[in-house]
Amino acid sequence: MKIKEIPMIEDFRKPLEFDLGLIGDLTYGSAKWAFFTVGVEQGIFRALLQGPSTVKKLSSSLNMNEKVLRVVLDGLVGLNLLKKRGEFYYNTSTSALFAKWGYTYSQLRYSPFWSRLGRMLVQGKIEPIREGKGEEIGFWGNFEEQRLYALRALSGEFQRTLELMENARIFEDVRNFIDVGGGHGIFSIGFVKTHPELRGCIMDLPDVVPITRRFIKAYGLEDKLKVIEGDATRDIPGKYNLAFSSDMLPYRREAISIFKNIYKALSEKGVFVMKDMVPKADWSESFYQLVHMALVMMHLGDPERFEMPPTAKGYMKLMEQCGFKRTSFLGWIRKSCTVFTGWKF
Repeated sequence: MKIKEIPMIEDFRKPLEFDLGLIGDLTYGSAKWAFFTVGVEQGIFRALLQGPSTVKKLSSSLNMNEKVLRVVLDGLVGLNLLKKRGEFYYNTSTSALFAKWGYTYSQLRYSPFWSRLGRMLVQGKIEPIREGKGEEIGFWGNFEEQRLYALRALSGEFQRTLELMENARIFEDVRNFIDVGGGHGIFSIGFVKTHPELRGCIMDLPDVVPITRRFIKAYGLEDKLKVIEGDATRDIPGKYNLAFSSDMLPYRREAISIFKNIYKALSEKGVFVMKDMVPKADWSESFYQLVHMALVMMHLGDPERFEMPPTAKGYMKLMEQCGFKRTSFLGWIRKSCTVFTGWKF
């Protein structure tokens, strides 16, 4: 039975008592087991007994796909099963013992989905997973998906984002803002609930904005929040003091188009804040973020079609290339998201 209710709260500074850390462990528990088992069964830990190695050297000696191997190695670092210094990967005392004894709870052949990780590591390209029509065109226009993302936002992600933005004094000279790709609109709703003087605009694709309007209406904020249809890679109408985006996860080329359009849409002293599911500087910093991308790679079944988005530092460099005068890393939201910003002045 589908749940139709929009999650509602009165105090946007107080997160719902919803243990996202526990949910993350439950959601990605099988991924932890799979990365660990691949490390054992494919001889990665054993190969590192010979000493530290780079991805390139290890892929050559083990005859593995370099792109997939990098994802696996960074995932093992995120699980504290390997260490990483620069481009070199090392065993920990624990993984060295795995290399010696070959210890696993089970084998990947018992998991049709996660066995794809080991197969891609050895074979490279494998058959893609064919999803239904809705998955092929994206699920952003699905109310159930947006409702769950809103629940996650209300369970601490919005509150931590707000805290980081207020600590950086982002709202001091802001009177209007645009939420680019705002989806459910919870971040914009929270901004005007905690800063009543603000007026905002939420921009998203045509199949998403009906859901956005539904959330705005539920919170009774039609007079403070407007909704427009649009594609941020093409144009962003209007002028704003603040631009905000959450979980868009654009790849490099797409990010450049979006950042240039955001820069044009900002007023002379405008600021752009981005919150996304990327690490600060290296994908080995957070297992949860890396697995999110590994799932994309495994569904595609083709490492050559797969691309990692930039890190927070990578996005900030792109912001500067697009005209932003300065950038700043604001902080982490648990180990699942980062928040960073670019100033036009």
